Amino acid sequence: MQPYISFWRAGTIRLLYVLDGVGYIGKRGRVEEIRPGDIVTIDPGEVHWHGATPTNFMAHIAINDVDENGSPASWGKHVTEAEYKTEATHVGL
Repeated sequence: MQPYISFWRAGTIRLLYVLDGVGYIGKRGRVEEIRPGDIVTIDPGEVHWHGATPTNFMAHIAINDVDENGSPASWGKHVTEAEYKTEATHVGL
């Protein structure tokens, strides 16, 4: 496993704000490139992943709440190489 690969998760995260670097957000079978200034909205319970690209770091702020058990996320499996390497497009979220 490469160190930049993330985990699938669902939870209470409401948004990500990218501060620096370049990353990916994977949701609903698509991958989008995210850059500084992008704000990504994630619906509560929406299964997703996010992380840096293979050649960049990514710094971000995640604004979220916790569930009734005090947890901000329910963690799933590792994102596979194939899922991670899906062609990403920058959509200026």
